[in-house]
Amino acid sequence: MDQMTGAGANDREWPAPVRDGLLFAAVVFSGAGGLIYQLAWTRWLASITSATHTAQAVVLAVFMAGLALGAYLGGRVVRWLPRPLLAYAVVEAVAALLAALSVLLIPASHGVRALAAAWSLSSATGLWLQLAALAAFLLLPTTLLGASLPLLIQFLDRGHSAKRRTARLSSLLYGWNTVGAAVGCLVAGYATIEFLGLARTIYCGMGCATVAATIAAALQGRALEKLAVAPAEEMPADAEVAWLGAACLAGFTGLGAEVLWTRLISLIVPTTVYALAQVLAAVLIGIALGAGVAARLIRRTKTLAALQQAASLLLATGTVGLAVVPVALLGIAGNLALELELATGFGPEFGLLLLILAPPAGLIGATLPILVAVRRQRQNSAKAFGDLYAANTIGGVVGSLVMGFGLLPLLGSEVSTAVLVAGTAALSVWFMAGTRASGKSWFAAVCLYAVAGLLIATVDIPRDLYRARLAEDTAILEFREGSTSDVMVTEDGDGVRRLWINSSWVAANRGGHRILGHLPALFVTRPERVLGIALGTGQTFASIIQHGVEELYCVELDEGVIELSMRWFSQANDGLLQKPQVVLHQDDGRAFMRATDRRYDLIILEPLQAWSVGTTNLYTVEFYREAHAILHADGVLAQWVPFYGQSVRDTRSMVGSAMKVFPQASLWLDDRDGILLLSKERFAIEPTRLKERIDSRGVRPYLALNAAGEVPDLLSLFLLGPESLKSWTAGAPLISDDHPFLEFSAARHLGTSSYRRILAAAFPVLDDPGQYLASTEKRHFGTLAKARAIRRATLQDRELPPGDFADRAAVLERGLAAVPQSQLLRKRYRDLIFDRVAAAGGDGNPIAAEGMYRRGLQNAPGMTEVSIQLAILQGEQGRFAEALAVLDAARTAFDARAIGSPDLAASLHDSMASVRRQLLAAERAGRATGDDRD
Repeated sequence: MDQMTGAGANDREWPAPVRDGLLFAAVVFSGAGGLIYQLAWTRWLASITSATHTAQAVVLAVFMAGLALGAYLGGRVVRWLPRPLLAYAVVEAVAALLAALSVLLIPASHGVRALAAAWSLSSATGLWLQLAALAAFLLLPTTLLGASLPLLIQFLDRGHSAKRRTARLSSLLYGWNTVGAAVGCLVAGYATIEFLGLARTIYCGMGCATVAATIAAALQGRALEKLAVAPAEEMPADAEVAWLGAACLAGFTGLGAEVLWTRLISLIVPTTVYALAQVLAAVLIGIALGAGVAARLIRRTKTLAALQQAASLLLATGTVGLAVVPVALLGIAGNLALELELATGFGPEFGLLLLILAPPAGLIGATLPILVAVRRQRQNSAKAFGDLYAANTIGGVVGSLVMGFGLLPLLGSEVSTAVLVAGTAALSVWFMAGTRASGKSWFAAVCLYAVAGLLIATVDIPRDLYRARLAEDTAILEFREGSTSDVMVTEDGDGVRRLWINSSWVAANRGGHRILGHLPALFVTRPERVLGIALGTGQTFASIIQHGVEELYCVELDEGVIELSMRWFSQANDGLLQKPQVVLHQDDGRAFMRATDRRYDLIILEPLQAWSVGTTNLYTVEFYREAHAILHADGVLAQWVPFYGQSVRDTRSMVGSAMKVFPQASLWLDDRDGILLLSKERFAIEPTRLKERIDSRGVRPYLALNAAGEVPDLLSLFLLGPESLKSWTAGAPLISDDHPFLEFSAARHLGTSSYRRILAAAFPVLDDPGQYLASTEKRHFGTLAKARAIRRATLQDRELPPGDFADRAAVLERGLAAVPQSQLLRKRYRDLIFDRVAAAGGDGNPIAAEGMYRRGLQNAPGMTEVSIQLAILQGEQGRFAEALAVLDAARTAFDARAIGSPDLAASLHDSMASVRRQLLAAERAGRATGDDRD
């Protein structure tokens, strides 16, 4: 890099290599600080809007608009600044001070909403006024950040005519600035937000900006005292529009591609903060590499025409890169280990995403520096960069919005990919048409366009990505691409129908989490008005309806979930969304809570897993304060607590954060998950009232589907009350809007089974339910004794390895000896028997199977399903008399009332009758065959 000279040179000026190296260091720190601000503001606004995609849209629009405005204005005023480096230092410092002010203003902005409420404006209006006020403020620091690069470019452009060298250095500055942004993305996405919180993350961004400002001020102190201001030429209006349009189109395709890639990757990789950070970092690194390629081309090409032809061929190659991405992702789909590594974010697999995403991002990203280099021949560098960067940024905003809210939901991923390829090809043709390109150049470009088109035609995205992850016997019933996520319904060979959101299935049609609806409703005197957040398949909320609910406000953010739940799960949820007492709202749950003016008897949440981006918003201390404000004095809030894919510490933090607002909490077991019940009133166990409510509401048959139709079975699900929870959660960090560490920590435990570890951690402080028995319920010590015995057996069973059939059977048999009528123990014992038979080879090992069936009936007489299977096994061996005797004994012992569910009882009765007919028919056929042989 040559030494730049000008009028009034100063002997104290830094040597050129040192100066340029320090400039690159400054832009790296500046880029890192800017991206840190952006991620922190996005995450903070997500706690205000309560919807991550809304926060992303708001912050991205404001951030990009500020960058565009700053670049545009900066390119026009910098020519009149005698000390551009000092101005750069001031810009970075002032932006940092405004970022520090945002730490105070973002929490204080809730006052805008309170003021709107005082003016009798709706809560929704108040929310948008709050967002508008924050957007107006954030526009200030982002505009200053946008002006920073034109200031540095002006410093490079002073008083000499080496336009090509200036253009090359400008390209390198842009590239290193993007490298800094990638570093900032990884620092905030992997470390500071989780461990320091949002406020301190912003302070880290300020630290980066301070370093950049300090470097610039030091350089200015030893730079030229006065700068020669070269007059700028003006381009013709039509040429101006064409160049700005090209920059805009490049931004549209670049950021549109990032949105598309993020969606496609979310179909195969769980949407953790680490997965999203890796995608963004890969794109930024690609853009930085593209700027480096542009700098090399600027240096090596001899003419502007040659530079434009090179740009055209780069973009033509970029069309192939865009089309290759879905094909490459198809190679990842179905590789569970690789998918989990990408989601947890700490493996070398990040390099794979770099190989897939960085090349096309770089090929498109090289466009802007090349545009600046060509236009620099007719204009001042700072102005050229400012105008083109502004146009490129505006195009990026439009591309992200059009892709996310238009192309993807309306036309789908495949057409969206084709649109981006077409846009990139059009940009390539525009570059080529501006030169006297040879026929070979045109032929090469057209061949590349054709290859891109063929690649798009070979992959049916996104369906192929899903098909690669599904079992062969699983069919896709419906797939819907939406503005926030992709939703799918599948059905396997066993008739299990599942609802998928992006890469994960979230619910099935086999009655999952029904007890989450029943249990909290039984602790509410009159659950007349209920708020349910996160619909899923609707089975949890269908359980609540059965308790005489008059109004159920069902809130679901994703339109696709609502539509597919209505279409494919209406039988499983008993036509929930068609019931007159159900009021459906497509909204974010937390935003709805802030907007409502009603009070609720019961609030139930069944959000996505803790590692899902944005889910943390429903577990923070601030969220529970908002819920507390809309809950009646005798109301209950029920929170689903997953016992998988997160650590013991995460689980303790979940519970501890809720107890900060609701000290009267209790933790219950729902198969392999937890249910946290929160109330304002003192927690008490009242068996008499529970039984009365079960009987008066007629929900015993429905509770029996989860083997909890009797009070002892129901109370056996109790784990910890307020006192034990207080000691169990002591020292656990609280989850807050400022410190949303849960989704980071849980993401690192994705794919792990923490169920037994969580239970083991709770065992030392396990509560005796009698400790919370109401004073009027002392006569129910017998009921509690049964509940203790059932809980002891089920928890001991859960402690043992799943394959330890002998010890597990012994534990459950001891429990059945103590409480033979327990439906919960009988169900677990029956399931263990069937699992043991399957593990022993099923029909291929009839002796072992019959031994397990007989053992089961000896320890738990009357298990109808076991009797039926034993009779079938004996019939297959020709032992018809024994088989019929087993069925007769089962029919004699059959008691529909013990089964609980009328539907299940009728089904078992029909099964016994059907098997009996088949046995009799087989016996007659055998006799007839025997007579013929005689």
